[in-house]
Amino acid sequence: MIPINAAEGMAARSQAYQKADIAAGFFRGSPPQPKEAATTISVADRLEARQTISGEIITDLTKRLFAMRRSLQNEGPIASAIEKPDTEKGSADAVHPGAAAYYDNDEKSFMDRYGDWLYIGAMTISGLGSAVAAMFGLTRVRARKAALALVDQLIEVKQLAHTTVALTKLGELEAQIEDLSTKGLRFARDKNFDEAGLAALRLAIDEARRAVSDQRDEIQAKPLLLTNAVAQSPVHETNP
Repeated sequence: MIPINAAEGMAARSQAYQKADIAAGFFRGSPPQPKEAATTISVADRLEARQTISGEIITDLTKRLFAMRRSLQNEGPIASAIEKPDTEKGSADAVHPGAAAYYDNDEKSFMDRYGDWLYIGAMTISGLGSAVAAMFGLTRVRARKAALALVDQLIEVKQLAHTTVALTKLGELEAQIEDLSTKGLRFARDKNFDEAGLAALRLAIDEARRAVSDQRDEIQAKPLLLTNAVAQSPVHETNP
């Protein structure tokens, strides 16, 4: 091994070279070399990465590399020479942002990396939840209006029953009441009625049925009343 006394000057003239101090016995052998500490010229091997690779990946790779440096020395003492490049502005080498974050102790935590996205996600989920709740609320309002419309239809049936004079028409109204009653039960099953609405539906069904029943009884009683009236009328005889 030949010491280079002008190593510092040579390194200053070209960025490809660096001055290196080699300790005595640094290289294994029999005997180990060099016998005495020496100054020489070295050429650095650089681990490079594309700028397009994620900063998080390079930060993790750099961290692992320096964590393994001590164990790598068991395979080759040269591993102890692994060092970070110059990260100062204007340096000859452009350091990857991911590696610079590790060297400058500026690593981003999970919240630093994804905090904004988590916040946006939470706001989005909250907004979607509000929208879904509003849609369900609107659906329930519409369903409740449709359910209460049954009460209005039953009221109309009741009023129509009072003016009906045909038994066949009363039969149709009775069938309509049963149909509306079935729909009302389904609305109640789906909880589209509150207690007040359910009570109103029951009352409307009972009133409509009573109106049909009373009108039927009245129509059926009219022939009997007419017969009784004829039977009780005085008989007038005309004498010649």
